[in-house]
Amino acid sequence: MNNEMSFTLLGIELQKIIENTPLVRNDQYIDIPIYTVMPNHFHMIITLNYKIDCHQHYFGVQRKNLSSVIRGIKSRLTSFAIKNNISFQWQSGFYEHIIQNERAFSKIYDYIQNNVINWLADRFY
Repeated sequence: MNNEMSFTLLGIELQKIIENTPLVRNDQYIDIPIYTVMPNHFHMIITLNYKIDCHQHYFGVQRKNLSSVIRGIKSRLTSFAIKNNISFQWQSGFYEHIIQNERAFSKIYDYIQNNVINWLADRFY
């Protein structure tokens, strides 16, 4: 309504989980500068590195990679849905994109920020 989303109980919980992710995983650097929760998906930009001074191509601890972070978010929301008897199922996997530069960051940031406005044109609406 008026380009605003009304959150369900699951949407509210997902927001809390995303916002708490950097706090829960305080042994690694995580920054989520923007995210949006939509009726059937969510978008976010996430920056992570468990050792800031570590070479970026270092093969590190698997519980500290992007898949682990996403798995944690999905797991926590699934547990919440089960506890509250809410029928819910995630799609398998997720789509990731490595942001290469500031221009790409700005473009993706704007897309996420405007996703709610563009919801009515979404093919799954």
